[in-house]
Amino acid sequence: MEISHFCIVEIKGMELDKDTSIPFENYFITNKVKSLLEQTIPFFNPNEFLKIFGAGDFNKIADGNIFLLFSLFKNFNQNQAQNHVLGMLTHLWRIKDNSVHSGQFFFIPRGPEEVGYYRGTMPIIYNSTGSVNKTYFSNDDFKSLVTYIKELQSRTSTIKVDYSKDMEGGELGLWQKVIHYEDLGRLERGMSFITNARSESLLPLKITNYIAFLECLFSTSTDRISHTVSDRVSKFVSKYNSTDQNTSYRLVKDCYDVRSKYIHGTELVRNKTSAELKIISVKLDEVCRLVINNILTKNLTIFNDNNTNLDLYFSSLQGS
Repeated sequence: MEISHFCIVEIKGMELDKDTSIPFENYFITNKVKSLLEQTIPFFNPNEFLKIFGAGDFNKIADGNIFLLFSLFKNFNQNQAQNHVLGMLTHLWRIKDNSVHSGQFFFIPRGPEEVGYYRGTMPIIYNSTGSVNKTYFSNDDFKSLVTYIKELQSRTSTIKVDYSKDMEGGELGLWQKVIHYEDLGRLERGMSFITNARSESLLPLKITNYIAFLECLFSTSTDRISHTVSDRVSKFVSKYNSTDQNTSYRLVKDCYDVRSKYIHGTELVRNKTSAELKIISVKLDEVCRLVINNILTKNLTIFNDNNTNLDLYFSSLQGS
């Protein structure tokens, strides 16, 4: 299929070895200007970039920052392109806690006339302490990234959506493609909470989204939900990690308490200082990472199944 679109994304919060150029899947990441231009020119003329986006943005590329490049096929728009980047950043989070995010985002179309050039930014990503810091990624980390991407592609199917549906009486244009709630499975809904958590610097709200992620995956009813989710998470974690079940249970329950007080506008108890919130946020982030990695690699079929079979699975953990 002929490539229609090309994207250049400024990457912030990442540290690479000097003069690094790493191709992976349909991506290419580099902090080497020569490599960037060599990879860009076959798809797009830098003079055209200069004409459309201006000298300021062109000089950013020439300054040798870290950039991600990737190509897309026709019928993709800038929103879907940004979702590709968010997906890749989520896979980086599966490797280690980080605050890697996008700076400038350039969408360079080579397709339908209704899709235009686009320059914009994407949400800042914060690490589990609510901070933005540089995180080092090695070549081996990117090998793990490729493994994660390929594993997920082999285990999941593409969501099929009828984009010809009308919305409020108006036909959807190519740039308005959306995914309906009913097209999202348990995992897709759960991962949206991880995306929201990582986009938050306010720790109580970050923790609230982490808990929503766990609740989305581990709850099958609303009965005694904080106890049930905490219990199931602690048993699941202990299956793949040496962490004591009581420790994991107490952590999730404490985070439920933070979520409840934040949502209902109640003051946090005095011992939940900023330092304490950072500690439990980091620990909860680690739990969420362990959970999603072991679901995607070992338990995807179970967690994509109906509530009855999921209840049976959790009952088996109870007896193990």
